Amino acid sequence: MTDLRPVGPAVAEQLPFVGFVRDAPSRKAIGMAAAARGWAAPDIREGNLEAAQAHVATMVAPAFLVIDLSDCPAPLGAVDALADLCPEGTRVLAIGTQNDVQLYRGLKALGVSDYLLKPLDPAALEEAIAEAHLEGGQGPRPASRKPHKGQVVAVIGARGGVGATAMALALAHLAAGSGQRTMLFDLDLQGGTVALDLDVEPVSGLRAILESPDRVDGQLLESLARVHALGFRLLAAEEPAEMHIKIRPESVLALVATLSATHDLVVVDLPRRLDRSVRSVLRTADRVVAVTSLSLAGMRDTRRLAALLAGLRAGQRPLIVANRVGASRAEVALADFEQALDGRIDLLVDDMPAVAARAAAGAVPLSAAASGGRSAESLQRLAGLVAPAAGVVEEAAPRSLWGRLRALVGRP
Repeated sequence: MTDLRPVGPAVAEQLPFVGFVRDAPSRKAIGMAAAARGWAAPDIREGNLEAAQAHVATMVAPAFLVIDLSDCPAPLGAVDALADLCPEGTRVLAIGTQNDVQLYRGLKALGVSDYLLKPLDPAALEEAIAEAHLEGGQGPRPASRKPHKGQVVAVIGARGGVGATAMALALAHLAAGSGQRTMLFDLDLQGGTVALDLDVEPVSGLRAILESPDRVDGQLLESLARVHALGFRLLAAEEPAEMHIKIRPESVLALVATLSATHDLVVVDLPRRLDRSVRSVLRTADRVVAVTSLSLAGMRDTRRLAALLAGLRAGQRPLIVANRVGASRAEVALADFEQALDGRIDLLVDDMPAVAARAAAGAVPLSAAASGGRSAESLQRLAGLVAPAAGVVEEAAPRSLWGRLRALVGRP
C-alpha cells in the first residue's frame, strides 16, 4: 500500500468523511447517513471515481470515503488504483447502478466495505456505514491480504411455518458432522425455537450483548454458547414476550463477525420480521437460504423476499428451498411457481412427517432422525449447496416426471 504524503499546510488534518456522488438524491441520502453517524457538515461533492482519485492523490485521504461507480467503464481496475493511494485507515463505500454479483465480489476482494445499488435505501446505507466502522479501520487492500473468516449462512423463511429453523438445524448438524467447527445462532430472542427444539437451556445474557455493540466479546460468547452432543455449538435465548428488546444492527454484525473469526461455519436462523438487524445479516451473509412452501402465499412471499434480497445484495440470488413438498394437494405446480419467481427452485425437500416426529421426540435435527432414503439425501444436498464439505454437491437423479422432463430439455 502506498504511503500518502500530505500536500500543503491546509490539508494537515484528516477529514472524517468525504463523498463523491453524481446525483442529488444520493448526495442527500449519504449526507443524512453521515450526519446520523455524528459527522458534522460532511463533505459531499459532485464527482465520479476520477474525482475521488484526484482528491486522494493530492490531499490527505479521509477516514471514510464514498465513491460513485455509475459511469466507470472498468470499476475494478479503477478501484484497485485508488487502493494504492489510500492508507490503511481509510474505509471505502461504493455506490452504483450496475447490478452485478461479480462486481460486488471483486470490490469486496479489493477491500471495499460494501457496494450499494441506486436508488439508495437509507436503512441499508446506515447499516453499511455501521459495518464499515466495525472493520477496525482496515481500508482497501489486495485480495491476498484479506483476512480469512468462516462462512456465514443466513436461513430465513419466506413466510412463517415453512420449516426454516428445521433447515438451519440440519445445516448445523451436517456441517459439524463433516468436521467443521459450526455455530448456530438464533436471532429471534423471543419467538425462536432452536433451544426448544433441541431441549437445551436458553442462553442468558445474549439480549444485553445484542443491545450494545460494546459488549460483544469473543471469550464471552464462547462461554455463553451451548455445546450440543452432535458436535455443533449454539446461541439461542428465550426472552419474555412482554419485554421490549432493542437489538442494534451494529451489535448483530459485530457478533456474527466475531463468531465467523473462530468458526468454519456460522448458521444464522433469522426471524421473519425483516427489521434492520435482520436486513443487516441478509445483506452481509456469504449465502442466504430462503425456505418456502409450494403454496400460493409461499409463491407471493418468496417473490417479495427475492426482490428484497436483490436490492440488499447487489443482485446476488438466494438459494431457494421448497420444504415439505407433497404435504398438501393444494400446492402450486412447480412450473407455475418458478414462472412467477422468474427463476428455478434450487432444492425440493419432501414432506417427512415420520422423520419429523422422530426428530421432535429425540430433540434432534431432521438430519439426525432421517435414516437414509430420499429424506436424508435432500438434506445432504442442501448442506452440500451451502457448505460443500458437509454434504452431497452433485446433482441427484430427477425424482419426478417434471424433473425428468427438465433434465431432458437441458433446463438449468
